[in-house]
Amino acid sequence: MTSHPMLTRSLSVAAVAALALVGASACSSSSTSPSSSPTVSSPSASASTATATATSSPKPTTASPTTTRPPVAPIIIVKGGNKTVQVGDALDITTELVTKVSTSNPAVLKVSQPSKPGANPQMNAGAEAIAVGTAVLNVYGTLMGGQPNALLYTVNVTVK
Repeated sequence: MTSHPMLTRSLSVAAVAALALVGASACSSSSTSPSSSPTVSSPSASASTATATATSSPKPTTASPTTTRPPVAPIIIVKGGNKTVQVGDALDITTELVTKVSTSNPAVLKVSQPSKPGANPQMNAGAEAIAVGTAVLNVYGTLMGGQPNALLYTVNVTVK
């Protein structure tokens, strides 16, 4: 039998195409049985099957945008002055000998008192920005002369 290069090439291309279809059918098969053998179908049948599968697939869901920010490190307060923060920010007062804190506007700043000396765990005083607005954060503590609950400093806080 005489070999024809064009015929051999055409048959090789057809064989590769058939294997590709078999592979595609095997990948898209929903059968879990290992004994099932894939079948070769015509390209138009495969296209209509792919279209039907694509149209019946559930649509991807997108997360709705949120207005909350990811947690951020607390803003450290060591002296008086002006601070601009965002809603949700925490203010951590790390000044030594602080005995209490207060705010001029509890609707904007929610304060937390320090733990008593010797408490375990030892907690700093602080505040959380809970609403847009302005407030004065008053920091009280023990002065060098031993005077307790003296006003150490104030922080003018603007919450955006």
